[in-house]
Amino acid sequence: MKKCKIAFLLNGGLGSIVLALEYVKKFYDVFAKDNNLEISVYGSPSQAVTDCLMQGQDFITHYFKHSGFHDDMKASYDAVIEVIFFPQILYLSAKINVSADLKTYFDNTLSFQTSPEMSRLFSLKENVRPNIYEWGMLNDRDRLHIADPMNLLNIGDEYTYTPVLRKDVAETLAHFGLKAKKYITLQRGTNAGFSRESVRDWPLRHYEGLVHLLKQNYPDYTLVQLGESFDNCSEINGVDVCLLGQTDLEDIKVLLKNAWLHIDGECGMVHLRKSLKGGPTVVFMGAAPAAFFGYKRFLNLEKRPCNMYCHGLNQVWFKKCLKNGKSECMTDLTPDEVMKHLKDYLNSPPQSERPLSKVQEILTHENIRLEPFWRDTWFRDQDIYDWHFEKIKLKELFANILTSVNGKDVFWQKTPLNQTPAYCYLRGDLNAYKDYVAFKNKMYHDGNENSVRRFEALIDSLNAGYNPEFVIVVNGENIILDGQHRACWLMDTFGGEHEIIVLKIYGCFFG
Repeated sequence: MKKCKIAFLLNGGLGSIVLALEYVKKFYDVFAKDNNLEISVYGSPSQAVTDCLMQGQDFITHYFKHSGFHDDMKASYDAVIEVIFFPQILYLSAKINVSADLKTYFDNTLSFQTSPEMSRLFSLKENVRPNIYEWGMLNDRDRLHIADPMNLLNIGDEYTYTPVLRKDVAETLAHFGLKAKKYITLQRGTNAGFSRESVRDWPLRHYEGLVHLLKQNYPDYTLVQLGESFDNCSEINGVDVCLLGQTDLEDIKVLLKNAWLHIDGECGMVHLRKSLKGGPTVVFMGAAPAAFFGYKRFLNLEKRPCNMYCHGLNQVWFKKCLKNGKSECMTDLTPDEVMKHLKDYLNSPPQSERPLSKVQEILTHENIRLEPFWRDTWFRDQDIYDWHFEKIKLKELFANILTSVNGKDVFWQKTPLNQTPAYCYLRGDLNAYKDYVAFKNKMYHDGNENSVRRFEALIDSLNAGYNPEFVIVVNGENIILDGQHRACWLMDTFGGEHEIIVLKIYGCFFG
């Protein structure tokens, strides 16, 4: 089938790009099977943000900064779709050849955006933001779901799009002195280019009051302030670690994902943490309506002394309070009130909303199946910081092989997969594996003793039909934790250049 080339035009700050990428991901998931899609995304004005959010995403064929697209490029695509709040089809080739389902989607989307009820919102876009929010709340479409106004893609409450962590978790946490520590992140800055103090910010004195209460109530947690720089963020007195200006976006992803709790105003880091499947988050909504901007499993705090909101009302709404200059929607929300709400949120959320541990995330993931014995005797008891799926070549994998020197000192040695006894057995060196399992079973008893008979039975089952649902698990050094024999069979069958998806986990492993 001929490729169907579609360009998606995104724009805005980090949070807006995160939200739009969930739409692009769902679009791809729904229509990729029956259409040979080639997706190009023109993202943030910032190359750093574009790389941070799009690198390594298998649903994106090409990505560029927002400025990389020009109107005269439209005809080089089969379709061009702009995603700000709603998706808007800017161009559709008359010769486009797509599945019936995708054609129906295009037809319905065009009808929606040109309808008398919606045409004003589409034509004025950014100039009628509050009207778009009102339409969303009226039609049960919050900020995440408004990109799917007719529910044609079935966007849910949780992200299917997840930014790739491009830095090692353990190394990054160690670099900032946070490895093996429980920590809470706080962020008070606003978007790049905003003033140092904005109506979007909860008052500095309130943050400092909350820091005092957090230390009283959660003394075992390290308080970490995040932020772009001192130019648009004020340091919060009392935090244990101030990282203003010391992190890049790759650091921020690791820090946000692994924080026990994040506290922030309504801004890009909140959306980034949600897409990273981070845990509990407190959001000071201020000028933004929680019913539109709030995520269902976050603690969205708002006061409405004005009985309304002013987010997007004019071009300076974020610079000064439009009523009396006092920003009472923020100042009236006191640290004591926040702490009371926070305790209730953390101590008694509905069971379905309690944050899962990383082990629980893996055990309950619908696309992950682990070998039962290994899962129940080792994996369940581990302390895991983070995990993700990763595509890797078989030749890049290793195994820990029990080794001795002069028959005395016994230790585990990191060994390339093609040098392991199991792989040697598959290549005809039968004694290499026989001798190894005899040695290992003598020196190391873990209740799961290997044997030539068991390995041959596994080989027979794999030859009869390999089941990729049982995932191979590796650590941060690409050392196989479970699935070594399956990986050896794959390498023998398909070669070292063959790529597979592994489950990579990071943690303080024991046992």
